[in-house]
Amino acid sequence: ENLSTEIARIYHALDGGLTPLSVLWPSAPTKKHRERDEARKEMVSIFSRIIAARRSGAVKCDDFLQKIIDFRYRDETDPKTGKVLKAGRGFTDSEVTGWLIVLLFAGQHTSSITATWLGAMLLAHPEARAEVRKEQHRMCPDEESLKYSNLLEMSCMRRAITETLRLYPPLILLMRKVMVHDFKVGAHTIPKGDVVGLCAPASNLDPRYWSDPTHFKPERYLPGADAADMFDSRSVGHGLMQGFMLSFGGGAHMCSGRRFGYLQVATIWTILLRDFDMEMVTPLPKPAYNDMVVGPDAPIIMKYKRKTPLAHAKATKSTAASARVVAKQASTPSSGLRARPIAAPAGGVSLSKPIGNSVFPRGPLVVLWGSQTGTAESFGNMLMREARQRGFDARSVDMEEYPPEKLADEDEGPVIFLMATHGEGEPTDNAMVFYKFFEDERCDNLKSLKFAVFALGNRQYQYFCAMGKWIDAKAAALGATRLYELGLGDADDDLEGDFERWREGLWMTLCPDVAATIESTALLAAPDPQFDCEWLIDGVAPDTLGFLSKSHPKQKLIECRLTANIELTQQPQHGSVKQIELLCDGVGGTLSYQTADDLAVCCDNGEPLAAKMSARLGLEPSQVFALHPLPSAGGGGRTRAP
Repeated sequence: ENLSTEIARIYHALDGGLTPLSVLWPSAPTKKHRERDEARKEMVSIFSRIIAARRSGAVKCDDFLQKIIDFRYRDETDPKTGKVLKAGRGFTDSEVTGWLIVLLFAGQHTSSITATWLGAMLLAHPEARAEVRKEQHRMCPDEESLKYSNLLEMSCMRRAITETLRLYPPLILLMRKVMVHDFKVGAHTIPKGDVVGLCAPASNLDPRYWSDPTHFKPERYLPGADAADMFDSRSVGHGLMQGFMLSFGGGAHMCSGRRFGYLQVATIWTILLRDFDMEMVTPLPKPAYNDMVVGPDAPIIMKYKRKTPLAHAKATKSTAASARVVAKQASTPSSGLRARPIAAPAGGVSLSKPIGNSVFPRGPLVVLWGSQTGTAESFGNMLMREARQRGFDARSVDMEEYPPEKLADEDEGPVIFLMATHGEGEPTDNAMVFYKFFEDERCDNLKSLKFAVFALGNRQYQYFCAMGKWIDAKAAALGATRLYELGLGDADDDLEGDFERWREGLWMTLCPDVAATIESTALLAAPDPQFDCEWLIDGVAPDTLGFLSKSHPKQKLIECRLTANIELTQQPQHGSVKQIELLCDGVGGTLSYQTADDLAVCCDNGEPLAAKMSARLGLEPSQVFALHPLPSAGGGGRTRAP
C-alpha cells in the first residue's frame, strides 16, 4: 500500500545507517547516522498519512498494519476491586512506523541476503545444485505444486539453506543481557546486567564442531553424518546441538520468523531453478563484514536462459486447466451413486477426498509423557499411533530425552502432555529435569506453543493430578495457546475410560473434518505395524522374570510368592479393596521399600489366555520369537519389547 521509489530511497538510507558501530554507539556523529535519522523522519511523515487514513476508518484492511494500529496495551486494574486505574494505550504513529521498519528489515532484508548467498552457493557447486533441482522437479514441478506443505518437505533445499546460513549468517553479532544472576562460563564470570556479544561466524566455522568448516557441504546434515545433530528437518538452522549454530539466534529469543524466512528463500529458488538455467560469471565474493546485515562485498553477476518461453508456458497451462475441468466433469458421480473413499499412501490417513502428495498433511505433533510405572508412556504411544492415522507426523517422546528449552520452538504443530503425578504431588523421575527447568524460570515465553494436557492421578491422594494441572497452568501463564481442556484421569475409578473420553474430544478439536467417533474409523488408515517378528528356531524362551525385566529396564524386578489375597469389602462389585500379602524374600532379591514408595505389580497373562491366543493364531505355545521395533513405532519414544 503506497509503496514507491521514494520509500525505496528512504529504506536504503535507513539500511546504510545500520552498522556494527550503531549497535554499540547508536548516536555516533557519523554521516550514515545523520542520513539514517533524516530518513526515519521522512518515513514517519509518509506513513503518518497512511496511518491517519486507517485510524479514521476511511481505509480498513485485515493486515499487519491494521493489527498494530488497533493494538492496545492491557488496562491497569485494582487487583481487589477490578476497577480500571489506567486505560491501556495504543501505539503512536512513530511507534507504528517503527514496527513497519522492523518488519521490512526482519522480514525481507535478511531473507534477500540469504537468497543471494544461496544462489551463489548453488551456482558455485554443481553437484549440490543438481540435487536441489532434482528435488524441485519431484516436489514442485509447476505452479499447482508450489505450496506450503511441499516446500516444507524439500529436505535437500532445507539442507542447502542451512549450510548457506552456517557459512554466511546474515547477522554477525548477537547480543544478550545477563538478567537473573551472574553467569559463569568456564573460568569467566559475567556479572548480572552486562551485555554479551556473540559472533555467529566464529561459532559456525569453529573446527572443533565442524569438519571442513569453510566448505559448502549440505550433505553434512544427512542422518548419520557428522553434523546430523546440528540440523532440524522442520526448523532451518537449528538441531539438537543448536548452541553451535547461531545463524538464527538461540534460546528464548531465537528468531520467530525463521520458518517464514525459509519459505521465502525456498520459494524464490524453487521458481528460479524451475524456470531458468543459470551460470555465475563472476568470482565468489567475500562477506561484507563492515555491514550489519552481511551481504557480498561485490556484485554477483550471472547469465541465465529461460527454460520454457512464456507464451508456450501459458498455452500449456491453459490446456492443462481445460483437461482438468473435463476430467472433473467426467468423474462426477451420477445421481444416486456414492463416491468411495480414496486410500492414502501407506502410513497416512484415508479420507473421502485426496490429501495431496504429503503422507502427513496435518504436519507434526509431539506427545510428551511423564511416566513412573509406564501408563502415561503406553497412552503416549497409543495417541501417537492414532495421530499418524489422522494425518499427523506424530512422535511419542520420553520427557527425560526431550530438551526443555526446545519447547519454546515447537511452533509448527500441537504438543500433547501426558503427565503422571508421583509421591506427594511430585513429578515422575523422567519429568524431573523438565519440571525444574520451568520452575527455575529459565523460560519466559511459550507464545508459539499450542498444547493440550491429560493428567493421570488417583483421587485417594491429596495432590490429585498435580503435575498435569501444573503444566497446564504453567504453559498458559507463559502465553501458550490451550487447544483443548485439561483432562483428569482417575486410577481409582476408570483411568482408561477418562482417557478415552478426553481423547475423543481432542481429536474432534484437532481434526474437525474427521469426527473421532466410531463411525469414522472406516475412513482412517490402518495403524502402521509396530514390530517385526523374528522366529527363533533354536531359541529358548526366557523365564518369567527375565522376560519382564527386558520390558521394564528401569525397575529391579523381584518374583515374590503371594501368601494372602483377602477381599475386605462387603460389596466388591461397587469397588473392590483387597489385602495382599507377599513374601519379601523372592527370586531375584529381597523386596525392600521406604514409606510412600510405589509398588508396581507386573503380571503375566497366565497359561489359559496364552493357550487361547496361540490356538487362535495357529501357533504352538512352545514356539519362540523376538519382536524388533520398526521405524513406524515413532521417532522419539522407546518402543520396548523383549
